[in-house]
Amino acid sequence: MLLSLPGFFHFLAAPVFQDQEKTRIARLLNTILVGIMIITVLNTLSVLLFIDQPVNTLWINLLVIGMLLFIQQISRKGRVYSASLIFCVSLWLVLITSSMRYDGVKDLLYVSILVIIVATSLLLGTRVAALMTAATILIGLAQVIQSAASDDLNRYWIGTSTIFIGNLLLFYLSDHSIKQSLKEVRNNAYRINFTNKALYAEIANHQLTTAALRDSEERYRQLLENSPVGIAVYGLPDFTIRYVNPTGVKLLGAATADEIIGLSAADFTAPESDEHSAERRAEIVEGESVSDTFTAR
Repeated sequence: MLLSLPGFFHFLAAPVFQDQEKTRIARLLNTILVGIMIITVLNTLSVLLFIDQPVNTLWINLLVIGMLLFIQQISRKGRVYSASLIFCVSLWLVLITSSMRYDGVKDLLYVSILVIIVATSLLLGTRVAALMTAATILIGLAQVIQSAASDDLNRYWIGTSTIFIGNLLLFYLSDHSIKQSLKEVRNNAYRINFTNKALYAEIANHQLTTAALRDSEERYRQLLENSPVGIAVYGLPDFTIRYVNPTGVKLLGAATADEIIGLSAADFTAPESDEHSAERRAEIVEGESVSDTFTAR
């Protein structure tokens, strides 16, 4: 029993293909086929238990199961649309010929063709379903014309034809709506993907710019640190020294830069230059260029 389980699960499983739409149809077709097979098997068991002469029914059920297995194998080989077409057309032919042998458009088998039209819409699309609907209505009309004219028969044909057409119209509108929604989803996904790519490109460009700025800052810092010229950087408007390079530290007579940072540039101005330096500092604050020098203490 355990050895047969993998084969049983493989029998129930639907084939999977690279094409998503093909896989969807294959799964739907496989579900329908397996469902009909199970119903046919149950029907066969009930026939064996409750009917005295079940030979004819058994042969028909075996033929149906064999046909379904054949269609399933065609689908598993990748010919999903061919398998769906064979299934829908075969079942339609069985129902239409059987109904014509009995009460025609008044027979329940004729009305049940609606199920086949629904399955055809799902498996093969509304165009094939429209052809099947038209063929069903025309065959029903031919049966009405050949039979004795009666209001009852005409009413049945008009009623069933209206149901068939209404069902087809609903499926067409539903299919159109779904396709429009999928198109919008794909467009939104494309726009989001395009935005993401632009964002990633901007982030990458920002990272490159940041790296370049850091590299430039490091080179500038090294230039300041190794410069033979004393350089001090101060902030406005109080002229507080924020940075001084090693040459500037020596020039100002300090041991380390920490002794200088935080002091004002005015602290290093000679007394005789205080007034002139104050004027220069005022001009700097106002944005004027100053080229004069001052004498340090």
